[in-house]
Order: sequence, then structure tokens, then C-alpha cells
Amino acid sequence: MAFPLYWFARARIGYVLALVITCAFLLSPILPFINLYDFHETPLATTLLAFALYFLLRGRDAPLLACVALVLLVKEDISLIVASLGLYMLFVQRRIKLGLGLIGVGAAWAVIVVQVIMPRFTPAGMWLGRLYP
Repeated sequence: MAFPLYWFARARIGYVLALVITCAFLLSPILPFINLYDFHETPLATTLLAFALYFLLRGRDAPLLACVALVLLVKEDISLIVASLGLYMLFVQRRIKLGLGLIGVGAAWAVIVVQVIMPRFTPAGMWLGRLYP
């Protein structure tokens, strides 16, 4: 996850400050303790999202779409972040087709996962974490 941060910072502020920022990120006490107590799937998405954001800001569409396709497999909430990337493309970068495509993919994936996939793996009688007889 430090590589896209370094690459983006290097292009904006130079090698030395990019290295300082990347080292500060890696020395953060939060990083080693993310999964110390319990495993959560959300930290798995951070690396893919960092690469997706880097490719978005560099204008490289094929690696961006590959990262988006992989990150959508991590958790259902990530589809909202993908839709947010599409909003950024639409309003800031003025890339209408790809921006609308990412918004559509994010929204459609959220509906598919919540309405179709998740109920298929939910045991009978269980809904929203409560077990009914």
C-alpha cells in the first residue's frame, strides 16, 4: 500500500518528501495493529483501493478497472467507494462515460450482493444477525 502513495507523492512533491511521507505512513502505530485482535476483511481492500486511486489519478483505465473488479470481491460496502470513484471521474476529471460506468457498476453490484448473493448464503430463519426459531 505504500507504493502507490510514494509514486503519487513523488510526482507531486519530489523524491525526498515522498520518501518522508511514505516512511511516516509505514511507521504509523495503527498499521501493524489492524488485525492483531480480530480478522476483518476491510483492510484487505485498502491496498487495492490505493492502487485504484493511483491509477485513477494517473489516468490509466485498464489497471484501474482491474483493481475495481478485484476490490468489489472483498466486501459489499466497497461498491459505494467504487461509485464514489465514478463520481470523482464524472465531476472532477470530466470523464463522463467511464465515470457513469463506475457509478453504475458500484450501484448494481451493491444491489446484486445485498439482494441476491447474501440471501443465498444466509441460513434459513436468520436475517440481520438475529436467529429466529
